[in-house]
Amino acid sequence: MRIFADNKRARIGAVVGVLALLITMCTGAAAATPTSPEPVRPVVSASAAFPMTVRMTEFRLELPTHLAPGPYAFNAVNAGRIVHALAIDGPGVANQSTAVVQSGQSAVLNVTLVPGSYRFYCPVGRHAEEGMEVAVFVG
Repeated sequence: MRIFADNKRARIGAVVGVLALLITMCTGAAAATPTSPEPVRPVVSASAAFPMTVRMTEFRLELPTHLAPGPYAFNAVNAGRIVHALAIDGPGVANQSTAVVQSGQSAVLNVTLVPGSYRFYCPVGRHAEEGMEVAVFVG
């Protein structure tokens, strides 16, 4: 009889454990675990590009590092004191760049991003080596 009682307790304990797990999952209590940032999602029609500002300074590019796939119009704003430009390399985008942008000016670069890893950088002189380079994940 004792073996049957121990076996019954074990089954009840297992059922209680499964129920606790289900309740935790349903209430969202497990959502406290860290996750990667959500990609910026373009909300545009099929023919329009999502506007995205890229701020260029000495020697930095400021833009999100996670983007959703789709068409973009990158507005490269030179907030620095010397000339800069914006170039993008990645899946389906090879050596796309703006013209050189003077201080206080901007230029637009239209590209369609597909899932993958991209390199955003300033192709002027050694600016990329000096820090004007950002890895962006699209997915």
